[in-house]
Amino acid sequence: GMTLEQARRNTSAAFEVLLATPGRLVQMLEQELISLNDVRMLIFDEADQMMDQGFLPDSNYVVGACPQDLQMALFSATVSTAVQELMNNLFASAEVIRSKGSGKVVSSLVTKNMIVEDGKRWPLFEKVLSQKVAGGTMVFTNTREQCDKVAKELTDKGHACVIYRGEMDKNERRMNLKKFRDGKVDLLVSTDLAGRGLDLDNVGRVINYHLPKEMENYLHRAGRTARAGRKGLVVNLVTERDQRLMSQLEGNKPPSLEKKMAPGQKAKAPSQSRFKKISAKANADAKAKAKPRSK
Repeated sequence: GMTLEQARRNTSAAFEVLLATPGRLVQMLEQELISLNDVRMLIFDEADQMMDQGFLPDSNYVVGACPQDLQMALFSATVSTAVQELMNNLFASAEVIRSKGSGKVVSSLVTKNMIVEDGKRWPLFEKVLSQKVAGGTMVFTNTREQCDKVAKELTDKGHACVIYRGEMDKNERRMNLKKFRDGKVDLLVSTDLAGRGLDLDNVGRVINYHLPKEMENYLHRAGRTARAGRKGLVVNLVTERDQRLMSQLEGNKPPSLEKKMAPGQKAKAPSQSRFKKISAKANADAKAKAKPRSK
């Protein structure tokens, strides 16, 4: 979120560890503002995003700018089929370490599913909000428009809240997050942008006002609470269209829905992964583009 000039100043002196986003790092490499010739270890956090079609060219550029004898590591809370294929290709002889609860919510998390009848989502939401919890509450929606609409309704009803989503001023987003982190505001309304990478230790409850379509997004959202052994609560406002996700979650801790499916009705098969298979040509093009910079 910082300017290119600020990033240049931050890297002008000697340093041991560099934390960067691929896009900004590629920009600095292209302008020869930084050299990665002496990098000994490269780590990709949130690997399922870094290996996605949108990020892969930049990720490959960064890899190509580093020495060939580089030690590399990938970290991810969720691993899709596409990312697993890339791990197999890029890390042919790599050691794979999986946590005991990989792909599941933690045991200290309590999940409550509430059925939305006749599209009446707001009354259920207000009922949930009336039940106080220790710590802040993160409310997740699926789109920026939904995020703004929920935040406006909350404000109109007298509930203080802040927004955290894409396509908003970065300084405003940063200030909103600080207010929530410091406990000045108890409600943060967001999209999946807040599902990853945020250092928040005061989240007592997550409310899925709109449930996501994909399992990995659900796990990231749920992972905002019940962290480091603490207790947490996830409340899902469930509609008929969420039945596929609910079926997937059966083996991942949340309880079954009280509302039963009609006799003879079958759960829909899981949709294809949102990650596209990366072609060999895309990898080759990105590798060809990346050239190590001399000091």
